[in-house]
Formats: sequence, structure tokens, C-alpha cells
Amino acid sequence: MLKQYSLFTDEELMVRIQNGDRNGFEELYERYHKRLFNFIFRFVNDREKAEDLLHDVFIKVMESHERFDVNRKFSTWIYTLAINLCRNEIRNQLNRKQLLSLISIPDTISSSYQIENIDKRNFKRELNKLINEMNDENKSILLLRFHEELSIPQISAIMGLAEGTVKSRLFYLLKKMAGQLSVYNPTN
Repeated sequence: MLKQYSLFTDEELMVRIQNGDRNGFEELYERYHKRLFNFIFRFVNDREKAEDLLHDVFIKVMESHERFDVNRKFSTWIYTLAINLCRNEIRNQLNRKQLLSLISIPDTISSSYQIENIDKRNFKRELNKLINEMNDENKSILLLRFHEELSIPQISAIMGLAEGTVKSRLFYLLKKMAGQLSVYNPTN
């Protein structure tokens, strides 16, 4: 990879791609492939399927690069592509039980903290259950906010929702989850 490409913004790289520069695509791939893989994997809970969908996202970038508006943020555009592909995959799955839990907390048990870690595992199991029961839109909002650490305006643009709607959904989702998981709160 040419070092000077790392100096370009995502949007500048898209202009280069629109002008036929394949090296711009390689730089964008290097910047986004790991983050997008993790994002997609949390939806489909299947490594091979996540890899396939990741490749589909980048194929869509190449196939529809001329439709990208260089005055908008590339990150918003590529996450929108990824979310749409994930939603389509979920809709196409025959067995809804294969849906992913969005949050993965590693289980580590040391002998001195066994009870605490059992609580963590139970918390993780209940949290994953709550998330799996959510509709795709609510899962997307939580994932974009807390795993991808995107701002409310970015989530709004990706999801096609008003910023106030995103804020409201996050507030009520977190409030509902906190109530349902209150048994794990040591201050109660």
C-alpha cells in the first residue's frame, strides 16, 4: 500500500476511486475491514457468514462508488450498507435462533472470584437474551452507539431516523434493560 494514501480522508479516497484509482479502495479496506467485520459478526453470530457479508459490503462499495456523494461522510455510507446487508441476512434466515447477541463479555473464572464471575455469566446470559428479543432497528441503534461508539447524528444518518428519535429510543431501551437487569445491580 502506498503510504501517501493514508493521508487522504475517506471522502478523498472515494473521489480517487470514482476516478479509477484502485489503491484508494485498498486503503479504505484497510481502514474499515476489521471494524466492519466485528459489527457484522455481532448481527449474524457466524464467522463465515460475517466474512461473506463483509466482502459483500466492499463489493457494493466498488459497484456503487459512483453513487457515493463525496460531500457526505463515507463512514455513514458504509455502515448503512453494512446494516442493510445484515438486516437482509437476518430476514432471510429460516431459524431466528441463530441471531447474534450483540455484546460479548469473555468468561474468565479465577478461583477467588468464582461467585462474582457466575454473576457476570448470568448477567451476560440475561443481557444477551434481552438483546436477542429486540427488533433489528433497536439492535442496530444499540450496536452503533455502544460498540461502534458513533454519535447520535451519525446513527441518525445511518438509520434514517430523526436525532430525537434515536435519543428517545436509546433512553427507553436502556431504561427498560436496566429495570429488567436490576437484580444484578449490587446497590439494590
